[in-house]
Amino acid sequence: MERLDDRPDPAAAAGGVAPAGEVPVAAGPLPAALRGFGLPARRLRWLAPGLRHAVLLREPGPAGGVLRLLRVRPGAAIPRHAHRGAELACVIEGTFADETGRYGPGDLTEADEGVSHRPLAEGPADCVCLVATQGCLRFGGLLGPLLGLLAAV
Repeated sequence: MERLDDRPDPAAAAGGVAPAGEVPVAAGPLPAALRGFGLPARRLRWLAPGLRHAVLLREPGPAGGVLRLLRVRPGAAIPRHAHRGAELACVIEGTFADETGRYGPGDLTEADEGVSHRPLAEGPADCVCLVATQGCLRFGGLLGPLLGLLAAV
């Protein structure tokens, strides 16, 4: 009965390798400030092909903010979107590029209502970013409303 609440270590159960459905947050050590969020034990959820995320903080309301950790496979892109508020992104590992430039570990980017972009993960490794947004993202195209709902999760 005492062990019912114990969670097995997925890596130990798979002989030291994480099961295919689980993705580690980052390959290297995380900055100390992120350790308070329970990372890397927190599970990253599927958001779109090649894109997983974990919501770390959420401020309620239409103008509320969200702090999330994103992990994007090389060659995968976050769908084109614009902003209803500010977006700050800090690259932890890997590289991404968009219409405003190319960013690597330690780089910080900022976008506001005037920016529409499509960040694309580049290089041989996944891109891991800490992203803070204010307000909802605005996705275009026929799938825009669906993407907006997925991003709000």
